Amino acid sequence: MNEQALSSLLMFVLMAATGPASADQEKPVAPALQRFIESADRCIHLSGEISGEPGKEQKRLIHQTNRLCEAARRQFQQLDRQARNDAKIQAALEPYREDFSD
Repeated sequence: MNEQALSSLLMFVLMAATGPASADQEKPVAPALQRFIESADRCIHLSGEISGEPGKEQKRLIHQTNRLCEAARRQFQQLDRQARNDAKIQAALEPYREDFSD
């Protein structure tokens, strides 16, 4: 599945997980889930850009990727704990579990 199709699928899952809700009814976990998905997708994308070639640009890219991926890992763990009994949120997290859980 290409990155765009995966992103579209995840946005569908996110919308299904949060359902139609007014601003005052919105679950607090929904924005956190969206932030996690965005961070995780950027982490995965940047990881694919690392070539292993020596140089200042690669060093900067590795540092940026490590920071972003660590933040995504923390976000995943927090969401996983907060929504452990929410099947829809867990379904949205599942594609990321192998990469971002301990």
